[in-house]
Amino acid sequence: MKRMVLVSLVLALLMAVFCPALAETVKTPASDGSMNVRRGPGVGYEVVTWVKNGQKVTVLESGKSWTKIKVDKNGKVGYIKTSALSSDSAAPAPADKSHTLGAVATKYAASNVNVRKGPGTRYEALFSISRNAKLEILGEEGNWFLVRTENGKTGYISKNYVSGGIRKSTTANVHLRADASSKSASLTVLSRGTKVTATSVTGNWTKILLNGQIGYVYSKYLK
Repeated sequence: MKRMVLVSLVLALLMAVFCPALAETVKTPASDGSMNVRRGPGVGYEVVTWVKNGQKVTVLESGKSWTKIKVDKNGKVGYIKTSALSSDSAAPAPADKSHTLGAVATKYAASNVNVRKGPGTRYEALFSISRNAKLEILGEEGNWFLVRTENGKTGYISKNYVSGGIRKSTTANVHLRADASSKSASLTVLSRGTKVTATSVTGNWTKILLNGQIGYVYSKYLK
């Protein structure tokens, strides 16, 4: 029995020596985005640190939804969503061109809203934006959206200050399609200057709402 225990310990030691932890790279929806690292495998656990897109981490324990990692830069250990990791041996995942659209909504016209480094008021404010500012909604966590502004800045904003959709106009006579494809059926032709509500973007197509009708317009013909 003692011999079996000794053999098991030796095997475990050999695995620890010859099976090093995997190196991974953090990936986020935005090229300059960030991701929380938590004390446990779930959003209910406190945040111990955060990592940026492209930052290197070491995987300690792999999981289907959450993975335990060590942040190479500061040595801190915690859990991150498994979907936020990309193997160094694989090519970087292409940027997702799909996102929803929204605008800043405030009670008063002169009010500004803070955009923060993380999803909560405890995070520092990176900058502020004014009412009706257009946003690309890249992700969400709790009551916060990860957004990108028209000038390319990213950060988190409370959902309480975001309304769905933004106002756009057609720049030419253009087909309103049933789906995000030029091969899709044309529902109607919108004349130049038609005001629409753009709700999301999928590749080169924008989903719009007009008088209760939903369809897709080639994004090039909207401003």
